[in-house]
Amino acid sequence: MNERYSRLTLIPWWDQERLRSASALVVGTGALGNEIIKSLALLGLGKITVVDMDRIESSNLSRSVLFRASDVGSYKAEVIARNAQQLNPDVEVVPLIGKFEEKVGLNLLRQSDLVFAGLDSRLARLNLGRACRLVGKPWIDGAIEALHGIARVFGPEGPCYECTLNEIDLELIEKRKSCALISKEEAEQGKIPTTPTMASIVAGFQVQEGVKLLHDNRNLPILVGRAFFINGLTHDSYSITYSEKKECPSHEKFEQFIEIDGSSHATIEEILSMIKEKVPEVRSVSLRREVVIAERCVPCKTEKTVGVTPQKWIEGKNTCQTCHKNLQPILAQDLSDFSKLAQTSLNQLGVPENEILSAIVGESIVGVVLKSESEEIKVRRAA
Repeated sequence: MNERYSRLTLIPWWDQERLRSASALVVGTGALGNEIIKSLALLGLGKITVVDMDRIESSNLSRSVLFRASDVGSYKAEVIARNAQQLNPDVEVVPLIGKFEEKVGLNLLRQSDLVFAGLDSRLARLNLGRACRLVGKPWIDGAIEALHGIARVFGPEGPCYECTLNEIDLELIEKRKSCALISKEEAEQGKIPTTPTMASIVAGFQVQEGVKLLHDNRNLPILVGRAFFINGLTHDSYSITYSEKKECPSHEKFEQFIEIDGSSHATIEEILSMIKEKVPEVRSVSLRREVVIAERCVPCKTEKTVGVTPQKWIEGKNTCQTCHKNLQPILAQDLSDFSKLAQTSLNQLGVPENEILSAIVGESIVGVVLKSESEEIKVRRAA
């Protein structure tokens, strides 16, 4: 055993080989994400994939152990991957620059041993929680504000993140969702006060729970369905158990998975053909993400096929060239609505690599697993 980890292996139940062979997905590389990735690297976890869309700002430097002043302006994911790998060369750290929904295919989530959230919004947590539930993957959440913090684990069964939200929380999320077709600048929310001390404490608990999840054969107590609260101001701490809402919309999950030979580089027509060949009784197939399939001018009564993500659409020219009025986007998810885009590849529509599409087969929700681009190339060469 590597001398580097000798003190860790003194723990009676510790299995360093289990950590070395494990993979983790960390969504968000702010104050919490920095501490999560730092600890995972120090522990020698085999592969860490980090996801973040933002660039480093000067204000990040007071709370982020893996960022330097010279890194300001660079992408957080790239910098944290480089610096974490320098911290421990045994670890492979892979950066993904972009939003979780746009960059992380569900099969990457499904194949990860651990999923950590270092997020700062309810909507981002809701999206991650629903994705994890779909593929039956537990995830470890954390949140901090000033001298307060919380760490919690949501399992593939039982209470989920949405189960913890009240009506006001859900109203705020719906309001945030309605901002999908406005610019990033318009959608900016207020900043939350955070400290490096609370980030270190909460992220430490998150990683600690992750390590216990990896040792699932040791019957260790884990915070699944529960939360641990810390009040750094009054020195109080306590845990609570969440209740499950039986009709919660976030409890949808794939009942089985099928694999096809196409990747996100295949066209809609090709993907549908592969699915129908594999499962002739398929009723419908959904991307599980909204795409602007057309734009309509109401005064001119005209409609034009588009095929872009909502974000790309809002960044483009959204006025009619004839009457100069605002155009209306037409959104769709079900592939039956994409007949005019049949020759368009999934990645052009914003579908990431390693994605899992949703198909209705009989009364079941089936996950259609796309191959990664490298796997698809191997299949074509073999043919």
